[in-house]
Parts: sequence; structure tokens; C-alpha cells
Amino acid sequence: MLMFRCLFAKESACAKSGLILPELGTKRAFAYYPVKLQFIGFILGIGSSGVLVTQAAAPHIEFEKTVWDFGTISRADSVKGTFGFRNTGDAVLNVEEPTTSCGCITAELKDRSIPSGHKCEVTFTLTMPSVRSVLNRHIFITSNDPQNSKVTLSAKAVYVPVFEIEPFLLPVNVPAGQTTNVVALVRRTDGQPLNIARLEPTKPWIKARVEKIAERNNTEARILIQASPEGNPRYFTESVRVFTDTSEQPVVSAVLMGRVLGELRVEPEELSWNLDDFAASAESQASFATRQHLSVTSRAPGHLELHNIVSTLEEVQVEVTPREKDNGYDLVAKLVKLPKTTTRGTIRFDTNIPNEPTAQVPLTIKVTEH
Repeated sequence: MLMFRCLFAKESACAKSGLILPELGTKRAFAYYPVKLQFIGFILGIGSSGVLVTQAAAPHIEFEKTVWDFGTISRADSVKGTFGFRNTGDAVLNVEEPTTSCGCITAELKDRSIPSGHKCEVTFTLTMPSVRSVLNRHIFITSNDPQNSKVTLSAKAVYVPVFEIEPFLLPVNVPAGQTTNVVALVRRTDGQPLNIARLEPTKPWIKARVEKIAERNNTEARILIQASPEGNPRYFTESVRVFTDTSEQPVVSAVLMGRVLGELRVEPEELSWNLDDFAASAESQASFATRQHLSVTSRAPGHLELHNIVSTLEEVQVEVTPREKDNGYDLVAKLVKLPKTTTRGTIRFDTNIPNEPTAQVPLTIKVTEH
């Protein structure tokens, strides 16, 4: 109002003196009052053409909450929840299909187009893992809200299974025809008796039995596992499934993962070069190991023979030196060329061992692409 008074006071004074000022709302007026009229236009929402300017209608997404905390979960394979929201804007809200942070949480949107003032919801399912875990998973919502186009929703839970086994994974590397023993601990977390009814190994060469722990009041027990694999050298993943007196399905499983070792021994089992280390600095280039060594020996009686030793990568050359002391060989893999991208291949050779006539050593030359 003070601005208007000053402006109109100026017009009145000019009128008394016979000076005619430009009419408000004309181009001459804006040229004559370049600051005052533009400031007044900003306050009143009046453009340079003298037309009243109004803000464009826009949607606005407003969630009831963005975090759903389930607390501690024990007796469920999955839990479900809903995030409700409303379009509090004055235009139609368009929402894209939700995406999630991992495959253990899925989300669905009830409607993708929400009129002004209407409600909608995102339903989700959070799947529990197989071991004790603290979960914090996310759902990502993208919309045409100009002020809040991306919203992150979180689902939290602490999963404590009723039955636990430690360790979950038992590494087993044993020569064919020999035996190795491993132990797993089974626990019931709700304080009730464990009552293991039976154990089921997935292979006949795996034997398992239960050993009770008296001081644990029948809530814990040891699973004593004996593995005696036969046959050719190979990798394997097997398990011992644990059943209680009230379960038709296994409550937990002890997983055995490893190798049946043959008569041929190669150390290390794979070779790799990281060219990021090479490119880091001149000092690192000077100390970069272009050569890597392999040791090949045999448990079999008699003289070990290697033939047709080749690298499938042109960047790697192989040199071989027999060892007299232990009937073995030293293989030197030399990096002679730098690839532009990450490259993988093998060193291959033939042997005179009947059960292992050929052997392969994986090669990796890692290059990070920027």
C-alpha cells in the first residue's frame, strides 16, 4: 500500500503541474516505472502484459509413513505390509511401477493414476532369509510430483529363526577314498526342546548322528558328520537335513561344500592380475608382478608327466621347469600383453594320471572400465 501511495502521489503532483504520465498497464508505463511497476506486478501476480498470473496446477504425493518396522520375526517365511498415500495436490498424480533394493522384497501399486484428493496404496511382501539377519529393505517410488518426484520406503525386521545351525556352510576338501569329519551345532531359539527325530544326508557316503548337550537343557545338539567320497576329483555341494518330531519338512540343513581331491595337486588353483594396481602409479608399475607361479605335484606313485601345456590367452605365456626333489613342476605364467578389457581364460595341460588326464587352471586379467 505504501508503494501505491507513493506512486499515486507522484501522479497527482504531476497532474497539478500539467505533466501527463503514461497510463498503467501500457508498455510506456513499464518503461517509465521500470522498478516500481514490476515490483508491484510481482506482489499482485501481474505480468508485463497486465494479465493476472496464476500458479499451474500440480500433483503432490504424501505418504502416511515411509518406514514399516516389523520388529523381531521368528515364525514366518514372509511378512506383508501396506504404505498408504494421498494426492494432496490439485492435478492428477501419475506414479510409475515401484522398484526394490533386492529380490527379497516385492511391491505392487494399486493404481498408477490418482486424481486430486484421492488415496492409493503400495502393498509389499518381505521374504525372510534362511539365517539370522537384520533386514532393512527399500521400495523406490517415482511420480510426477514436481517437488517430491522420488520417495524411498523402508521395510525393517530382525529375523531370528526358531531353528539355527552353525556354521551354516561346512567346507570339506578330502581325497577320494579317504574320510573327513566335521561338526555343526543346532539350536532352538525359543527355549523349547529341540527333539531331533532324524537326519537325512543327500548322499550315501555322508553319515551323520546327533550328540546331545546335557547342559543346554535339550535346546542345543551337535551334528557329527562323516564324509567319505569316492570317484573322480570334482567339486560338490551336499547337505544333511535335520527333522524334528513335529516337522514334515527339514527345519534346518547343514551344507557341505568342497572338493573330492585327486592325485594331482595344483597350487594355487587359479591366477589373476589386477591392472588397476599396475596403473595406479609409476612406483606400483615397477613392483607389479607380471609373473605368477604354479606348483604341480602328484600323490600317485611313479613319475609325473605333463604334456601340451598351453594358455588360451595370447596375453599370457607359460614356462615349465621340472623339479627333481618332489616329482613336480614349476609353471611360470608371464603377462606379456595388457588387454583393454577384463579377459578370462585357462592354462591347460595333459598328465599321465589315469583318473586326471587333463587339468585346467583359470586365468583372469581384470581391467576396470571407466
